[in-house]
Amino acid sequence: MKNHFKLFNESKVNNRVVFFMFLFSMLSTTIFGQVKTVSGIITDEFGSPLPGVSVAETGTLNGVSTDFDGIYSIKVKVGSSLTFAYLGYKSVVKGIGKEDIINIKLIPDVENLNEIVVIGYGSVKKKDLTGSVAIVPLIEYLH
Repeated sequence: MKNHFKLFNESKVNNRVVFFMFLFSMLSTTIFGQVKTVSGIITDEFGSPLPGVSVAETGTLNGVSTDFDGIYSIKVKVGSSLTFAYLGYKSVVKGIGKEDIINIKLIPDVENLNEIVVIGYGSVKKKDLTGSVAIVPLIEYLH
C-alpha cells in the first residue's frame, strides 16, 4: 500500500505537473476574461432614445442595432472600440475600457441631411435622383 502512494510524494515530476496545471488554469482565465458585454442607451441631443442605431465593434463584423428604447448590448474584446452610427447624425467612436455601461448622445449632422431624398417607394441620394421633385408644404398636407 505504501508503494501506491509513493507517486504523490515529493517528486520533481509531480511538482512540474502541478505547476503547469496551475499555469494553464491561470492563462485560460486570462484568455476567456478578454471578452466582455457592454450595454447602454443611445439618445439624441434632447435625451430621446434613438431606435435602430448601428453599434459595431470597429474593424470587425460584430455589430447590433438599438431596440425601440435605444438600448443595445454587445459582446466585445477589451481594448477595442465601438462605432455608433445613425442616419442624419455624426458617428461616434468610443474606446472600450473597464466600463460595462456606455451611454452615448448623438449630435445631428446638418451638413449631410440634404443628401438623402425620401420618395414614395424608398430613398436615394440626392445626386442619384432622376425625375421631378415636388415640395408639399405641411399646411396643404394637413387640410
